Amino acid sequence: MPKLIKLTLFFSTILALILGLIFLINYEKKQNKIKALHTKQAQMLKLTKENLQKGDLVFRVGLDSDSAIISAFDEKGWSHVGFALSSEQIIHSAPKDEFGNGVISISTQDFIKGAKKIAIARYELSGEQIEQISQNLKAKLGQEFILSADDENAQNYCTSFLQAGFASVGLELKLPKKQINLPFIKGTFILPSAFLSDKNIKIIMEF
Repeated sequence: MPKLIKLTLFFSTILALILGLIFLINYEKKQNKIKALHTKQAQMLKLTKENLQKGDLVFRVGLDSDSAIISAFDEKGWSHVGFALSSEQIIHSAPKDEFGNGVISISTQDFIKGAKKIAIARYELSGEQIEQISQNLKAKLGQEFILSADDENAQNYCTSFLQAGFASVGLELKLPKKQINLPFIKGTFILPSAFLSDKNIKIIMEF
């Protein structure tokens, strides 16, 4: 066998071994990250269920690309917020995902499954106010998720959805808006951390 062919085979074998080793290292790193995330989510779920009460706002930092964009604009890095109907159930307005589109009610576990960070915040509300807000939000189940700067009255994204719920019992929350200028969305919007700028809300847990 010519020397050149032998050298080519030798280096091809070495290259294949190196590439295989790199693949195994990256695969192990990826599996370790997944395992660490699952461990953290299990801890988040435990802490959330221990602290969560009906009427609380639940914030999260999501795992998908849309969440990364919102987090980049949000003052405190949150990407989404929902309302606790109980310690086991959260209602929120979200774009299409595995659980549905628009206003949906999902388990606390499913809400956390899509998160790498979570927080609970609480307004001092009466039991009657909490119940009325809950009923008014549930009345919107199935409504479309709308993120538009053209018609503020038609908006129905996570924060505007909750703001309207509070307004339905006479609680007009003055939430600051953030300017977003991206090719696919432009305008001023209420981002999740806007609620946390309210002096009347208290952070119960963050993990």
